[in-house]
Amino acid sequence: MAKKNNYYPISTKEIISSNACTGKNLVQLAQNRYITIHENNIINPYKKLENKIRIYFDVGIEIKLGEGQVYFEGKKVNGKTEDEILMWYMGYLHIFRRRIKNGGWYVGTSLTSMDFNGYQISDFMWRNNPQYRRFIKSWESLENLVDKRRHYPGLTPEGLAIEIQRKASHEKLERLKLDNLQPSDAHGIISSFTWYGD
Repeated sequence: MAKKNNYYPISTKEIISSNACTGKNLVQLAQNRYITIHENNIINPYKKLENKIRIYFDVGIEIKLGEGQVYFEGKKVNGKTEDEILMWYMGYLHIFRRRIKNGGWYVGTSLTSMDFNGYQISDFMWRNNPQYRRFIKSWESLENLVDKRRHYPGLTPEGLAIEIQRKASHEKLERLKLDNLQPSDAHGIISSFTWYGD
């Protein structure tokens, strides 16, 4: 498929039927900005387009989540209407959710702006992992202790350095081991890639 201004994007149905590439290939191409994803099958012909292949997801693509990757299963969210997992995907941690009624997985975190995913991942771990919750609570206690003592007249610079060292030691002892999570055979339809944008 040649790269050109295409006002009628290539549909995923066409890609699947021709065995041109897999769902994982499409994710990699979009992440590397070689293609762009559209919600609509027709593009305004007067709109200036970047020189990218344009893909329209008219049908979801079957993709095996967890191919040699790591995941962590969460509790059902949104009033128990969705399943939720945290997994390594394309080299980064991402949250995937699956609507229980239709079984389609969708990405809950950004696949292109990884810097903005930290809060969602931390919230997921807080809700689903007691070890992580204990770690954060004890970390916050140590931070509060150091902050209070920093303003205490009797605390010397050496005393503050000791508190900071204790905090660092605590981190080493209680550090979360994400690499201990088990591989998953979870699979299903990725129902949407509308999070990409141009």
